[in-house]
Amino acid sequence: MRNAHSRTGGWTVVDGRLLWRTQAPPEPGPGEVLVKVAFAGVCGSDLAKLNRSPIPAPERWRPGHEVTGWDLNGSLIRPVTVNPLIPCDDCVRCSSGEPHLCPALRRLGWDLPGGFAHFLSVPRTAVTELPEEADLAYGVLSDPLAVAIHGVRCALPAIAGGRLAVIGSGAVAICTAAYAAHLGWHVSLLARDVSRVAVLQDKLNATLGLVGDSPHARFDAVVDAASGGDAQPLDTALALVRDGGHVVVQNAYAPGVRLDRDLRDVFRRSLTITGSFSFCRRDGHDDFADALSLLTAQPAWATVLTHGRYPLRELPEVLARMRTSDPGRPLKAVLTPEDALTS
Repeated sequence: MRNAHSRTGGWTVVDGRLLWRTQAPPEPGPGEVLVKVAFAGVCGSDLAKLNRSPIPAPERWRPGHEVTGWDLNGSLIRPVTVNPLIPCDDCVRCSSGEPHLCPALRRLGWDLPGGFAHFLSVPRTAVTELPEEADLAYGVLSDPLAVAIHGVRCALPAIAGGRLAVIGSGAVAICTAAYAAHLGWHVSLLARDVSRVAVLQDKLNATLGLVGDSPHARFDAVVDAASGGDAQPLDTALALVRDGGHVVVQNAYAPGVRLDRDLRDVFRRSLTITGSFSFCRRDGHDDFADALSLLTAQPAWATVLTHGRYPLRELPEVLARMRTSDPGRPLKAVLTPEDALTS
């Protein structure tokens, strides 16, 4: 397989521009493995960065952190998914099961070359083998589902039969709704455009609704998993949650976004507001491993999220389509090298 792909390439950001570069497969260093990419998911954070002009610093980097493929190390070719968090595994945070807070954390697709390419080299500890019969495209959801699991498990109390609103229509919002429903929450997935998530009507154990139509102070908890261009999602979350309830913010708000709200009104209601970033392996749980376990059942909602598959070389066209209001655009875009399914 290595010799058949001597001329490969990938997308690289150079001085604020997204460029295709032909390059040889990387040479793995000590403790690393070479992975041939099968699928790479386009995350909401990718859309936020790559649809800007110029694209934000650093001066040169290769995006793509939701990756599955084949581990080419040794004589056996194994299907794997890649954990995008590369911590030091030696500090206090790592020892406490909080690698996402490691001060030396490196992230695939930002600090390290990512998976919008034919090949990438990653630490051996970052790859997890997938079942042979699994659809490798499902593996790109390991990261957003782990983020969802972390937000629900670490930031919300266990309320049997509690009412939970999830604001958003992206992968993290959908994964959060699916996982919370799996735990027994009564979930409402609220979007600005219900038609965007209508395809999930019979595939997600949640009520679908328009975010502006939900009654205020109804929910025991609200998760803000929307896009972060303005403060409206958080403002709505604070309105929807009951007094004494919980608000979890999974939204990576853009720099400069401010909340224009009377703080007295927020805190006199005894609300708990928690920011939830990435995922962890705290208290005997491993969010990333648990995400993989849930995905091996190939749930119907995951089929919907991985349905929009595009050739890797069409990334610019995919980015342009995803930023439009085209109702036919997929909930999530998944890239695949043109030869990935035939090699």
